[in-house]
Amino acid sequence: MNYIKVTQGEKSFVVLAANKAFYKKQGYSISEPTKQEIEAHFPTPKNKKQSRADLSDTLEYESLRASLTTVSADLANEKSEHEKTKSELETVKSELTTVSADLANAQTELEKAKKEIEKLKK
Repeated sequence: MNYIKVTQGEKSFVVLAANKAFYKKQGYSISEPTKQEIEAHFPTPKNKKQSRADLSDTLEYESLRASLTTVSADLANEKSEHEKTKSELETVKSELTTVSADLANAQTELEKAKKEIEKLKK
């Protein structure tokens, strides 16, 4: 990143160079900051390793683990029930298709029989 040093009277500070036009318009004098001035205004973060606390022996962890196990088992049961219901629904759909075809055939036969009866009545 580029930085500039802005000064007006006794006060001066380091800002991002993108603000140069603003500070120039405000009457600040602009110069190049030193590396020490930049670091004083924009310190570089130290890389700290974050340690994780071992919570595996706590009661809350055990309780959450037990809950997760229960929920997982419940989910597996629900999926199994869903698959069973889905299979039953497919069977019923198949049977409905067969019954619909049989009904259409029966209606066709009934119409033929009605026509045959009308012929015999004449």
